[in-house]
Amino acid sequence: MRAGLPTDTSFLKSGVFAVDGAGRTLSRLTGVLRTGEMDTLAWNDQRWRLRTSARAAYLRVEALDPDAERVARGLQMLDGFPLSGFGSSDVLLGTRITAPAALDRVRWSEFTIEPLRGNSVRRGQPIDLLWEVYEPEPVDGTARYRVSIVVQRIERSGPVGVRARVVGTLRDAVMRKSGGTDRVAVEYDRVVPASSVRTESLRLDLGSARGGRHLLTVTMRDLNSDRTVSRQREVSIN
Repeated sequence: MRAGLPTDTSFLKSGVFAVDGAGRTLSRLTGVLRTGEMDTLAWNDQRWRLRTSARAAYLRVEALDPDAERVARGLQMLDGFPLSGFGSSDVLLGTRITAPAALDRVRWSEFTIEPLRGNSVRRGQPIDLLWEVYEPEPVDGTARYRVSIVVQRIERSGPVGVRARVVGTLRDAVMRKSGGTDRVAVEYDRVVPASSVRTESLRLDLGSARGGRHLLTVTMRDLNSDRTVSRQREVSIN
């Protein structure tokens, strides 16, 4: 969260709310977030763990500056998914996601995450992605799955099409890429020792794509069982 605060303000009231399709609050978790007392532009991160009903349709996050009487709010749709078998977490988007020194058997919570503010990026700014893959089927102690990332422009505000590339290298990955004017796909395979949880993280450069709304779809296909799961996030380029 970004807080543009007067120098004599040091606290924000914050909370996360699970709401149903009619906007009714099903569960909530609130608290007070301390900010830098002398900072006029302070970056803060806050993590919540909230148990909620399967009826929850959205997750709403709010921060209130009581002195300046300003409110910041974010809304994210909740996708249900099974708690066993091949699956995936939601995809976290950030301006910078840094992996821990040791990458073996780590969870998403061990990464350092600078969240993407308002699901929007400036033109030319790369996006970091982080998610977990659950229970890929092992064969002879090895898991094999394919990751496909598709970026599709769904609302235009400029003449330039979509181009994307993965920045850096992906360990244990075999890369493929295809694209067009409004759609680009990046694909890679994983062949790794069997594990109940695998963490995936990469940086995606959208090149010179101009403003508009883009739909980012991450699809995982278990090559041993032929099961597939997908997650989607919407991103705006400004």
